[in-house]
Amino acid sequence: MGTLTTTWNIEEKLDKPKQKGGIVIMSANCINQNGELVAEARGKILLYNRVAAEV
Repeated sequence: MGTLTTTWNIEEKLDKPKQKGGIVIMSANCINQNGELVAEARGKILLYNRVAAEV
């Protein structure tokens, strides 16, 4: 067995006021225990806005 480490990065954010949120475009790299890139991915998800907590 080996170890895989996946890192997601946010590439872009698109506001979508009608959906009360936005679309986030992300990319990912998956690195194995030898430091080799073994997979790459891109994806989009729809996120809803939320009210920030008071500090």
